[in-house]
Amino acid sequence: EAGGSRELSVLAGRGDAIRAHSLYVPILLLVLLGAFTKSAQFPFHFWLPAAMEAPTPVSAYLHSATMVKAGVYLLARMTPALAETTLWTSAVTAAGAVTMLFAAVIAFRQSDLKLILAYSTISALGIMILLVGLGTATAIQAMIVFLFGHALYKGALFMLAGAIDHETGTRDVNRLSGLGSAMPASAAVGLLAALSMAAVPALFGFYGKELLYESLAGRENGAVLLIASVVTSMTFVAVAILAG
Repeated sequence: EAGGSRELSVLAGRGDAIRAHSLYVPILLLVLLGAFTKSAQFPFHFWLPAAMEAPTPVSAYLHSATMVKAGVYLLARMTPALAETTLWTSAVTAAGAVTMLFAAVIAFRQSDLKLILAYSTISALGIMILLVGLGTATAIQAMIVFLFGHALYKGALFMLAGAIDHETGTRDVNRLSGLGSAMPASAAVGLLAALSMAAVPALFGFYGKELLYESLAGRENGAVLLIASVVTSMTFVAVAILAG
């Protein structure tokens, strides 16, 4: 415990030195540019839906569950050194909030299963970036829970989309119906994953959303973010119905 306290003190001291450096602003902007691009934050989101044309296992593993979260991980690791400034909090929180709401609305307007999942992934990444920007202990805990929950349900939904495409020859939700009886095992897995995405109680997705709301509740000027989060969650329910 004493060793951990000393390590935290050393990290805090290094962070103070970095934030006081004359090149702090350009360093921060370059780090944010790289992280936002990697994790498909608005306006750098356009590459991720295009990447959904890859084979389904690639989409499920890299684009929905692993690779795109590298930007979130980078920001989380850089928080001790770069956070606790108005520029960091404003830029990271704003980027996450805008991406979260924008991508959720776009996802709801899609008819291709993979595009629905791709844009909902961008929205989920926005939620994680928002939580990193908030930076409180509850927010970081929520980000970690949300990260794992999203990987579990979104990977399953991508594999389901691939199975449906393989069996039916289409991913257009307007042309898909009655698959529950033809693909019962896939339907059961898809339903469970969709329920987690919709944050149904007792599932992983529910706890991530609850911690998100807890991070925003009572926060100064947090009402707008809370409303945006609720609207996004409502859109996730609609998307889960389309995807599941």
